[in-house]
Amino acid sequence: MTLNSSFTSFENPWKSDLISDSVKQIYELVNYVVFCNILSVFGILSNIINIIVFCRQGLNSTVNISFLAMAVSDFCSFVTLLWFNVCVNPLFVNSDVPMDSSEVQHLTGGFPHNCFMRITCWITVYITAER
Repeated sequence: MTLNSSFTSFENPWKSDLISDSVKQIYELVNYVVFCNILSVFGILSNIINIIVFCRQGLNSTVNISFLAMAVSDFCSFVTLLWFNVCVNPLFVNSDVPMDSSEVQHLTGGFPHNCFMRITCWITVYITAER
């Protein structure tokens, strides 16, 4: 019986895989390629419709301007989310593209998406305070 033992950072004595690698790959493929892309495309199309409607109504009131700004911010957020889903796609990651997809996805998809989501939140706060 060993009472004083040390483990390196690469060893984990309690490691147990909950799911296998093939199940994980199928899960990622279904979630990122199918569900997230469908939701992203739906969000992009609905925000384009919102932008057109608010522009046709005119930008006379501050509420229309705020809702237009929110639609533009959401549109940009969904575009970056769609790109993030392309970069996370296992078929793209395992292709022979000469780049590290995880770095590209975070720099060009993750950080801008978070920025646009925070802008949307602050516009929501502004609309709430305005009313």
